[in-house]
Amino acid sequence: ERSIATGKATGVIDCTAEEAAAWAFDFCSNERCRISKSVGNPARLELKNKARLNERSYATVKSMPFFLDNREMVSRQIWKTEEGKVWIASTPIEDVVDYGAKLKKTRGT
Repeated sequence: ERSIATGKATGVIDCTAEEAAAWAFDFCSNERCRISKSVGNPARLELKNKARLNERSYATVKSMPFFLDNREMVSRQIWKTEEGKVWIASTPIEDVVDYGAKLKKTRGT
């Protein structure tokens, strides 16, 4: 049986919507890759299939507790601004990613 859990978080940020969207869109920045590595995550990559300037694809493998496989997430993000509004859409994709090493992982969505 499959179960799905959802949650909600709220917060206040001191920046413009464009700055917040740029931070979310820059998933593989040096700072975010360093933080990901410091907490023990095996991989965080930007996939090089740039069809458009406002579209990026990412792969990440998150470490899980003992007895659980690591979780692999592969997704595409699209950023759009129009009439003062900012949108970021993210969706899982089925691309197969070569991490350069054999990783025990389960695909997440």
